[in-house]
Amino acid sequence: MPSSRSARILSLITFLAMPLFTQATTNQKLDDELSQRCLGTFDFIKTQDLAAFIALMPYAPTKKEREYAGEILQRSHKRWYVDQTMDEIIPKGVSYNSADESKRQKGAIQEARVKLLITSPNNQASVSCKFVETPKGWFLSKLP
Repeated sequence: MPSSRSARILSLITFLAMPLFTQATTNQKLDDELSQRCLGTFDFIKTQDLAAFIALMPYAPTKKEREYAGEILQRSHKRWYVDQTMDEIIPKGVSYNSADESKRQKGAIQEARVKLLITSPNNQASVSCKFVETPKGWFLSKLP
């Protein structure tokens, strides 16, 4: 039978660890959501759906930014659907960082990077999507 001191220490550890367990569960849900959103980018990369890509941006882009987004989408399509074929896309984890000063001035809170492993018949590639969190939610900031 544990002593009262041991019981108090155990209670204190349990109490202090509770937010960590809650945070880990919350982060796992967010990790899963961002991973699924990253995997979903391959749908509009394959179809070259510029409207779907722009809808994931945190703001309405200018004409020049729309043109640039179209170029990025075309490059991604060429990389993943023209130059090589993919067998499997495996999520490998999510990491978070504080937004840098220039992004904070634009409303960013933090950034997340979703790492993926893409396998093909003759190759493997490690790539990532990036998301930025704003007061309005998480937005895609970089295609894989």
